Amino acid sequence: MKELFFIVAMWIQPGPFFENIYVFTNPNFETAEECVDFVKNNHMMLNQYLIQEYDHPFFVQSPMYCIDKKSKKGIEDNAKQKIRTEET
Repeated sequence: MKELFFIVAMWIQPGPFFENIYVFTNPNFETAEECVDFVKNNHMMLNQYLIQEYDHPFFVQSPMYCIDKKSKKGIEDNAKQKIRTEET
């Protein structure tokens, strides 16, 4: 089975942690090197997407990270658990 890598953007703002991250599921990459190269070459475009997605004109340049599929699942599971905890 091939490994998949995803881009994660993180920023600092008031609010729960899982609201301060965005996982790009497309594109995804077969190697960490491909992911890092894509981020290096497209960092501004990725930030522009976040500005539009969150309708925030003064969005801070977000640091971007490449993570593997297992780490992505951990982030998603944490966010789901946090949402369930806050709803009760």
